[in-house]
This record gives sequence, structure tokens and C-alpha cells, in this order.
Amino acid sequence: FHASIEEEELNKNEPIEITNEDGNSRKILLRSGPMKKVTVYEIRGKVVAFNGKLAALITFNDVSHMAELASLRSNNNYKNNLLASVSHELKTPINQCLSILSTADADQEVSLSVKEKYIRPPLIATMLQSYIVQDIMDFSQILLGNLKLNFHSFELRPRMFDMLNLFKQQAEFKKLTLDLHINDNVPKIVIFDETKFFQILINLVSNALKFTTNGSIKILVSA
Repeated sequence: FHASIEEEELNKNEPIEITNEDGNSRKILLRSGPMKKVTVYEIRGKVVAFNGKLAALITFNDVSHMAELASLRSNNNYKNNLLASVSHELKTPINQCLSILSTADADQEVSLSVKEKYIRPPLIATMLQSYIVQDIMDFSQILLGNLKLNFHSFELRPRMFDMLNLFKQQAEFKKLTLDLHINDNVPKIVIFDETKFFQILINLVSNALKFTTNGSIKILVSA
């Protein structure tokens, strides 16, 4: 037979209801000494013959931690889903800003001086912000076990120079030099998740800029 009981009920020394393997239930009286303060006990037992009489062999299993684990798991899933939802909502206005700024940057009627002073700084900042939000979304998907990689072929060198252009102004502001060297043995086309690859580059160079106070940052790509 088996039953679940809270300690408060156990300390009352009142009959509790148990159920056997056939589904039949009955009430028995359990008397106990001092027990550890827990939320719930699972009671399992077996009726045996002892000295010509029937006796109950009973075990008490503390299952309160199982309820706590289930609650923590549920809370974590809620937090992860909330994180993914908030990150997704942030992507919408960021993408709209990127679209407007990119259109203005590509407009031939806008002078280069205006672009460099008023358009490209917020464009670059918004692009970097979008990758931060994407990092958060990826983290939530990893916790939920839903992260997927999209492998396809792309040219490596243009993406490397795109990354340098994002951090050019930050490097100049800190009076740092950004050096990129790509070895000849590096293939022109690579197969990987292009978005994730660019995120890794962004994080590496961003941290290098953050913790470098003088001198230069050298990026070496080899195969």
C-alpha cells in the first residue's frame, strides 16, 4: 500500500487513509516519535505475517524536495519564456531603427559628412544593440533546449571587415588601433551559422576594446 501525508497530519496521531495495489482503501492509525520537519512524506508499506499475526511494514520517504524541484523547474521555464518573449519584442523596434538608418545611409542625396556625423554612429550603435539582444534570445533558447544553428556557406573576409567597421569609431575614441590579418590558407568560403559567427566576433572584439586602455588590438585569422 502507499499514501502521502503531511507531517502535521502525522503528528495528530489520527487514522490516515491508505490504498493497496487493488485500489481498495482503508484507514489505519500510525504512531510516530519525533520526525524531521518536512512538508510531505510518502508512505509505502506491506502487510506481512509476524508471529502468527498480521503486521504492517512501513517506510517513510521525504518527498518534499521533489515538490521543490518541480516548483523550481516550473519557475525557470517561466523565466526563460519571459526572457525569450521580452527579447523578441525588443527586436521589433531595433529592426525598424536599423531599416530607417540603413536606408538613410544608402541614400546618395545625403552628404558623406552628414552620414558620418548623424547617421552612421546611431546605425552602428543600433547594430551592436541588436546583437546583444540576439545573445539574450540565444541564451534563453539554450536554457529551453531550443537553440538551432543555421549552417550555410558565406564569404569570410567581407564579414571580418564588416566587424571592423562596427568598432572603428570606438577604437578611434580610445586612441586604439584595430589590426586584422587573414592568413592565405584561410578559405574564401566557409560553412557555418553566419549570424552566430558574427556574434562571436562581436563579443570577442567588444571585450578586447573594453579591457584595452592603450596600444592596439590584433585579430589574426588562420586555418
